Amino acid sequence: MVRSAILMVLAQLSFAHYGKPPCEANEQELHLGGDGYDKGVVCAPLCNQTSDCPTDYPQKSWGGAPVFECSSKWGDKSPVCVMSCDDTGPACPDAMSCSVHDLPGPGPGVGPCIYENRANSEVLLSSQVDQVPIATFDGAKATTWPWETVNDPVMGGQSTSTFHVDSSNGLGVWDGEVRIVPFLKAPGFCNLQSPGLRKTAGFPDLTNMDGIVIRGRQTNSSGLSHFNVQLMTKGAKRLFKQGVYTADFKIPYDAAGTIQNFVVPWAAFKCTWRGENITWCPDIKTQLNQVTNIGLGTFYPGKAGRFHVELAAIFATKLSGPVSSSDDGIDLATFDGKATHAWKTESDPVMGGQSDSTWKLEDGYGEYSGTCRIVPSLKAPGFTIALTENPLMAHFPDVSSASGIVLGVRNVGGNVTDFKFAFCDSRINYYRCQFASFKADFSVAKSDTFSEVFLPWSKFSDKWSSYTGEHTAEDPPKAENLKAITQLQIWTEGVAGTFQLQVKYVRAKKATMASDITIIV
Repeated sequence: MVRSAILMVLAQLSFAHYGKPPCEANEQELHLGGDGYDKGVVCAPLCNQTSDCPTDYPQKSWGGAPVFECSSKWGDKSPVCVMSCDDTGPACPDAMSCSVHDLPGPGPGVGPCIYENRANSEVLLSSQVDQVPIATFDGAKATTWPWETVNDPVMGGQSTSTFHVDSSNGLGVWDGEVRIVPFLKAPGFCNLQSPGLRKTAGFPDLTNMDGIVIRGRQTNSSGLSHFNVQLMTKGAKRLFKQGVYTADFKIPYDAAGTIQNFVVPWAAFKCTWRGENITWCPDIKTQLNQVTNIGLGTFYPGKAGRFHVELAAIFATKLSGPVSSSDDGIDLATFDGKATHAWKTESDPVMGGQSDSTWKLEDGYGEYSGTCRIVPSLKAPGFTIALTENPLMAHFPDVSSASGIVLGVRNVGGNVTDFKFAFCDSRINYYRCQFASFKADFSVAKSDTFSEVFLPWSKFSDKWSSYTGEHTAEDPPKAENLKAITQLQIWTEGVAGTFQLQVKYVRAKKATMASDITIIV
């Protein structure tokens, strides 16, 4: 009798309906949401209109009881059961939420009990034509993959990183430290790959998408911010060599801990083999239905240091969605006669450097080009800057209603891909415009076409080093600053090399994706 009782208890512990994925054969993995958004998931038992719904559900500590409903409006094909609750109390099992106000329910003030996708709640469902989910960390079968860290000890380095899934928050947590490789006397790397080193998987077809989105955050205030995203495909091979499509992007620290979308267009990818650029890979756009491996890596060759990245999702997207159309943007500078300004360049020879740059007006865009060189006295890269006319005479519109700056840019030459955009809000304080403008980093890979870079206000700060341009503190602009812009600036700073950046427009826009911030890099 005791043995039977124990077996009964174990059976009850091992399975209950209305749990988290993976689901049982007689259950449907049901994603619930409104307006196409994946707000939560539950394993919903299959049913028919004449049958009762199962009432065995995960243990809860509250004394109430949910109401069970069999309905065809929940399931994709067949009727399924859900646990309904109302807003008079949390009548849901522990770890579930009563989504009365977020989701459509069977009646006023009623909603289903779900496991919320807390970090991933704004990722669109796969039925949305403008996005394709690739990987999430919320237990959903279609987007759950094994992940493996691959660090530079494979090449004699000492870097380390670990990965685990925070199932309670639906996050993949990648933590590590890039260290100096002894025989190279330079920083190594840390990579995170799915399904793992020398393994392959069948990822979804991304053919009709324009780029990939890494949704996450960097929680180490002094951690590394420069990373790359990697794709391997069936067709990018030559004999024993596997090409890797790689694109750089940044995940800067955000003091508010906001989970953000970092969008990388296909045009930003280049093909590499063991870190070296190669030319024998097919165009990445011909390979998007053959993806076998995805990954993230620390930027290489980059810096030594720690990092702590929390990932909510990886998905492909159409680039028409992240920011609003040009019709509702506020033009700050264009080269088609709508918002004309007089641009010029300045360089570091004023401080003993040897950099040089020019600004040239072309048909429909401005071209900023030159060379950023090492300053002999500093033994570090200097700067050049393209900027609009004297702040005393300039006029710019109020952009306090916008979410950030959008740059229409094209990088057509040189080896520099990292730049900075800045704006000043003072008319007579020359020091502020020169050393305390609001500045934000952006990256532009070489391309034959113009692309948009979106910089939210949260990425700007007027606290930065006059030697490197890097932020020394995060102090974003306020409405009063955004109402009083007097000068626009584009910097090449802290990097040595040649550049040729073409600028089609500078606009302020609202972000129209559901997520708080979308950054195209």
